[in-house]
Amino acid sequence: MGFVSGGGWGGGSGAGTSGAALALPVWCWRDGCTQCGQLTNALGQVSTSFGRMLSLHVQDESLVELSEDLKELLEDARKFKAIIRLRDAQFEAYKAATMREKDFPQIPLLKQRCDRASTLLLAEIHFYHETRGNAYQRMFQSLVQQQAEFHRRLANMWDELLPGALDIVTATFN
Repeated sequence: MGFVSGGGWGGGSGAGTSGAALALPVWCWRDGCTQCGQLTNALGQVSTSFGRMLSLHVQDESLVELSEDLKELLEDARKFKAIIRLRDAQFEAYKAATMREKDFPQIPLLKQRCDRASTLLLAEIHFYHETRGNAYQRMFQSLVQQQAEFHRRLANMWDELLPGALDIVTATFN
């Protein structure tokens, strides 16, 4: 029974690692055991990698930006609903007036209101397609690119972690 040298971790190529070996004393009931030191080394690499992955998640602001952009999109949708309700109400009033002979004098005014509401709705739709539509298309393209880059970086970190994970399996089951 005794303490064995834990070897060291930090030999990875990623940010935040110094590459310097850390000699950690590891207790093992078997004299001259090297597996416990390898296991400690591998677990240290895993821990360091998980810390780097966590910091990568914290640094990723693309979802916060998306949230703000989606709030604007929702506001646009609310505006469209309100304008559509206005237009529908004006059209229903016009339709009802055409059915009642006593309301015939009001028909030109109601038709004018209905036309104005339709023109307003068409202007909003045109504005949305010319400006907002293009902006949201760019926003979603940017989000997809940011997420692809984020997950590439995360995949690289997992790839760097793989040898340490294999060391854990080797040290534990040999």
